[in-house]
Amino acid sequence: MPPKPKKSTGAKKKVSKLNKRPSKISVVSVNERSKNERSVMQSIEQEEATNNEIVPTPKKTTAQIAQQPTPTLPQIIAKQEPEVAMKTMMLPPPSDPPPPPPPVAPHQPPPQLATSAQPPQPPVINSQLPRMSPAPAIPPSMAQPLLQSPSPGADIAIRRPSKEKTDEKSVDETGGSDKKKRTEVICSWIRLVLQNGVAGLKKEYRDSPNEAPEDIATSFLGNPTRNRYRNIPCCDITRVKLTDDPHFYIHANLVSSGPNPRRFICTQAPLNGTIEEFWKMIIVTGIEYIVMLCELVEKGKPKSAEYFPSQIGQTTKIGRLCTVTKESRVDIDKTLVMSTMRISKPGDNAVVKIVKHIHWRNWPDHGVPDNFLSPFRLLTVVKNCTKPIVVHCSAGVGRTGTLALILIILESICLPDFIGVPRLLAKLREERFRAVQTEMQYLYAHRCVLEYLALKKYVQSREDFAKFAKDYEQALAMCPKEA
Repeated sequence: MPPKPKKSTGAKKKVSKLNKRPSKISVVSVNERSKNERSVMQSIEQEEATNNEIVPTPKKTTAQIAQQPTPTLPQIIAKQEPEVAMKTMMLPPPSDPPPPPPPVAPHQPPPQLATSAQPPQPPVINSQLPRMSPAPAIPPSMAQPLLQSPSPGADIAIRRPSKEKTDEKSVDETGGSDKKKRTEVICSWIRLVLQNGVAGLKKEYRDSPNEAPEDIATSFLGNPTRNRYRNIPCCDITRVKLTDDPHFYIHANLVSSGPNPRRFICTQAPLNGTIEEFWKMIIVTGIEYIVMLCELVEKGKPKSAEYFPSQIGQTTKIGRLCTVTKESRVDIDKTLVMSTMRISKPGDNAVVKIVKHIHWRNWPDHGVPDNFLSPFRLLTVVKNCTKPIVVHCSAGVGRTGTLALILIILESICLPDFIGVPRLLAKLREERFRAVQTEMQYLYAHRCVLEYLALKKYVQSREDFAKFAKDYEQALAMCPKEA
């Protein structure tokens, strides 16, 4: 045999590399087709033409494949159908090959997908081979070993079916669509408020129904000594009732917000004779937060009984019901103070309940604060509470109704069926008679929500927002001051 030319030497070196990494070299040689560098397959063909020798490359490849722990589906097909094998070799290798599986038992030979008499069979759908028609159904006994035992050097990987990917995409698109709709609702409401201005909001307030029919306030009429004000009835339909005490009465109503029908309990400040009923409501209904919007005494007039200890470590006895101990205090901001109250049974140190008491200081009666962000700091504290939030001022309708309306607007404006603030106020007054007592309180609720949305970058027109803020300050300056 004559000596081989130098080209064959280079070809042998390439063949040796091919023996080490057959899959990857084949992929590069077929796909790149570089003009300056000959592929492995071309070198082999030239060597065959020069020496008239038949190189048993398929047999060597079959032996190398047989040494692997478990053949993959493309490799099994490659043994039977060369055309399908070439299509499989042209796929780029995965970036992260799967870990090697445990070896298959000797008595479980690889299943045969097709016979020589049948046409070539492509892989299963989950292999995600491009431009190949779906394969016919494969018996579970044959497909299961292939799905559970991928080869370490496999060119394909079993991933999620395309249907699941389509579902995931549709879910993402739905979420984005819902977010876009919420943003449109919020921006539309902002434009409407700024367009109507302060004068338009005053008209909305005057047109809102504010009835308090006494024919549905019979319990209020039957307990005159337990009511702080005679001109503010308590609605029977939403009145707080205790199942274990049919004669229980307290001037308090359940108020809804968005989809939550028990978001708040709006109530009057306790009287000296109703402190025990107040704390009984707290314990029985499982209240976690009490929000107080008034002082004990305002301008020389009593507004609330002292129903809680004022000093840390101090304990107040609540009749025969319980004792309340103030354990700690923290300032949320310059306006809000939160105290932790421990409720215990008389003569027993066992804790019955822990309640957070939040006091909003210096909110004037029939007036508004000069702080627009405290409502949202308060909401941040109580937003995850699953129990109703007790809110009270003196009568439980003016300041209490204003704060409830602010939080109701903020929790409702993100809903797709947002009904508008005038209807929210009307619904609030159906549940708690006389809620929001003045035009200025109604304006303050809108001013707070706009301030919050401006910080969240929803307000698009700075000029309109600045004009609204200026008109609000002018309206506030024109309000009569209480003596």
